[in-house]
This record gives sequence, structure tokens and C-alpha cells, in this order.
Amino acid sequence: MGLKLKILVLLGLKCRYACKCALYQPDGFTCNHPTAEESYCGKYREFDPLLYLNWVLLASISTLAHLQALLRRPLEWMKTEKTGNMVSHTMIREKRSITVGDTVSIIIPAYNEASMLRQNIKSIRETIEPIMESYQIIIMEDGNTDGTNIIAEELAEENPWILHLHSDKRLGKGGALKRAIKTSQGEIIVFMDADLATSLDYLSRIMEPIKNGHDIAIGSRNIKGACVKRSFSRSVASMAYNLFVRLLFRDGICDHQCGFKAFRQALVSLVEDVESDGFLFDTELIIKAKQKGFLMAEVPVTWREPEGRNSRVRLFRDGMRMGLELLTMRVKLWRH
Repeated sequence: MGLKLKILVLLGLKCRYACKCALYQPDGFTCNHPTAEESYCGKYREFDPLLYLNWVLLASISTLAHLQALLRRPLEWMKTEKTGNMVSHTMIREKRSITVGDTVSIIIPAYNEASMLRQNIKSIRETIEPIMESYQIIIMEDGNTDGTNIIAEELAEENPWILHLHSDKRLGKGGALKRAIKTSQGEIIVFMDADLATSLDYLSRIMEPIKNGHDIAIGSRNIKGACVKRSFSRSVASMAYNLFVRLLFRDGICDHQCGFKAFRQALVSLVEDVESDGFLFDTELIIKAKQKGFLMAEVPVTWREPEGRNSRVRLFRDGMRMGLELLTMRVKLWRH
């Protein structure tokens, strides 16, 4: 048990005892670790909600720490390797390396991104050109109402290395990515958020595991070496979601939903098996790839929540829907 976890447990036990004394201590009596007979006299002291809430909070943290430590253990049939800060979850099978000269397709799902699209595409081009000989950028925009489609079309006309895919109908994140992935031509496929929440400094790093023989590289905000800046509520929601997925599927992955991933072209056929057209797309892809024995690696990234921008993930409504979809997926896997 780690030192931090031990401290949390001790604090929780101490607070629990203090709460017990507060509940059963008679008036005018100072309780210094009394015996059960001394502390319980049948006369209740006024309830102290702060002490009680403090104990509940610490007990909850201790429980989550225990659960997280348990879920960090991968399944017995999975080999876990650590190379620097990269965590590799691999099945025991032969790897196939990709040469440096292979092409890469970078997919940008864009929904109402008119204010930042042109500048961010420029930044992507400046980052990818020094490290890849051949590349394409696919802008997949759907159901936009702010003129994103016009900007994307202009960029595609100006630059032969940009492909613009348009849909009048809102496809959802998963639906947009499916269409773009099926159209991609690169030996390596990378997708990232249009707001560049993940630093482009990690574009070369997310492709390294693919070049070295892995099938999927996952940008992770929850492993050693990651640097994350976001609100407390979203941090808690992310931790709870990933713990829930790990509890259900025991896949060993620490961050399923970071919108920064890379995989080899061979996985395009697997995308057709993914049912989700929404935010669950990433998680379902990872789980089904695990089942089929694909090699995976998590790469720590620098990620920041864009200032002045509201996330399109609504914590309660989308969280409940994704939770139900995960349970449904788990039941289907049990049946098969």
C-alpha cells in the first residue's frame, strides 16, 4: 500500500473515531480515546455534521484509492510494460513496425469551430511537416451553424493535403469519426479535438508506439508524466468514468476519453464494429480492440481545458446515458 493511501486510511480511521465520540459523548466529558463503555453512556451529544461529513469524505477517498489500486492491475492475459512514462498494454504476439516514411492521416472532427479552425489547421501543418514525409488532414464537419463548413471548404481548395468531409445532418462525434476513418489513406491515423486541447508537442510522441509495432496509442491524462489543467468537477467526473469502465471491463486503460489517439490502418475494419455514434466511441473502440488482441500503449500528454469554452459533454445527462450504454455493452459481451 502506498504512503499516500496509508495516510488517507489513518486519517479516515481517526476521523471515524472522532465522529463516534461526538455522537456518544455526554455533556461536560472530554473524550480522549475512551473505551466503549466510557464513551457510550446513553446520553447523546448534539450531532456535529462537519465531523460526520469529514469522515464520509475521507472514507470515500480511501475507498476510491483502494478501488483505483485494484483496477490498475491488468487482466492476467495481458502483459504490461513501462518504457519511460509510456505504459504499454500488450497481448503476447508479434509486432510489426512502420517505417518513418509512411503517411499519416490526421482527422479533425469539427462542430461549430469557425473561430479557431483556420489557425489550428495551420498549427497542425507546421507541426506535422518536419516529422512526416507524407500526410493528409481530414476536416470532418457536420451540422454546423456558424460557417465552419465554409472555412473548411476554403482550406481544402487552398491546400491539396486537406480533405473536407461535410454532412448537413449532425452525426455525433462517433459518427463523424467513423466516416472520416473509412475515408483516410494514411498508414497511421491520428484524431484530435479541433480546439487542440492536447498540446501539439505530443503529435510525434503519439505516433511513436505505432511506428514501434503497437496498434493503438492513447493520449492519457491519468498516468505519470501527464500535465492537466481543468476544472475540479470535470476531473472528478473523468476519474469516476474511467474507474467505472475499468471495473466493468478490466481493460487496464487509465484514460478512455481523451480525444487524442493514433492507430494503424489495419484497425479501420474494427471501426465498423463500433456501434456508438456519440461520445462513447473512444471507449467502445478500445474495449473491442482489447478483445481482439490488438497492442495498445498509453502516452502521457499535456492537456488543458480551453478557457471561455463550454464543453459539449453535459456531465449529468451524457454521463447517465454513457453509463447505461456501458452496462448494455457489458451485458452483450457476457452473452457472447
